[in-house]
Amino acid sequence: MLHQTVSSNNNIIEFINTSYQPLLQEIEENRQGLLTIFNKNTIKATADNNLYLSLASKLIEELNTMLSYRQETVIPYLHTLAKKVAEGHNCSSCSGKCNLPHQTIVQMLMDDITKTREHLYRMYKVAKPNLFELQTDQLDYKAVRIIMHSLELNVLQLLFFDEYELINYTKDGQVQIYAHA
Repeated sequence: MLHQTVSSNNNIIEFINTSYQPLLQEIEENRQGLLTIFNKNTIKATADNNLYLSLASKLIEELNTMLSYRQETVIPYLHTLAKKVAEGHNCSSCSGKCNLPHQTIVQMLMDDITKTREHLYRMYKVAKPNLFELQTDQLDYKAVRIIMHSLELNVLQLLFFDEYELINYTKDGQVQIYAHA
């Protein structure tokens, strides 16, 4: 389980780097798989199918944005935060020239978690519940659901990690350098 791996890992930042990279690769593979199915244009055009496919496409886009933000902003911030903690930095008495987005980072992470959970919930509500009852003319829809299920499991694991490990790690570091005030 992801939580157990983090607990035994001495360097949470390295864990984040190594955990997000495979998810980014899977998102790209899933996006390609979905595009192939969408381009075949064989999924029966019903309101439910169209809504689910639209939500699946939108989720892939949101995940790309979310994970890119983590790679480009959160990871460098965590490196800087860890360095400041190690140096014994005190943000309450510094000149403020470092201008780190302490509160913005935590808020963005929390917003991403909320937004992604809501999106997954909307997808669950419109998905056909029993894939085994689908007819042969709905096999591509079934393939989309299988791809999305795999992705959803990974996303739920990362959301759990973000909420219970990453945010707490970040807040703890901020407290240590008095950036929370």
